[in-house]
Amino acid sequence: MDDSDKNERDNVKKSTDLFFLAEGRRPRLLLGALTDQKIESLNYLSSSMADLGFDIDIASMNLNPSQLMLQAQENDVHGVVIQVASKNLSTIQTQLDQYLSSSSDDETQIFLQSNSIIEKISQGLRHKQVSLISDDLSPVQTAVFILDKLS
Repeated sequence: MDDSDKNERDNVKKSTDLFFLAEGRRPRLLLGALTDQKIESLNYLSSSMADLGFDIDIASMNLNPSQLMLQAQENDVHGVVIQVASKNLSTIQTQLDQYLSSSSDDETQIFLQSNSIIEKISQGLRHKQVSLISDDLSPVQTAVFILDKLS
């Protein structure tokens, strides 16, 4: 790890500490993969985010978006990271839209993470609490993006 990587990691850790001081707890995320194809990526992201100062919950496998959001409410998380395979895109988008349209939860941030969906889904997003994260981002860049949205 070079000095700039270490500085970035240290800055994220400081940001999670500041979040803790402001909120009384660390930023808490629920991570979920909607297919088994994403499990390795999910495990890597969860350990990286925990190392950066996040509290991490890992969702049960193969839940639909509505079930993930219910688990998020039960776990009282600040955000949900959903790793998405492109073949499930339209179904996921429809289910998220239905859930958010009928839910009173307007605070939990939702982060959809995948390479293939960024341009496809951005046109169809109707809810301000849904953001897109590219798989190309490092865990540190992902953490910075998430902290910015949670603040």
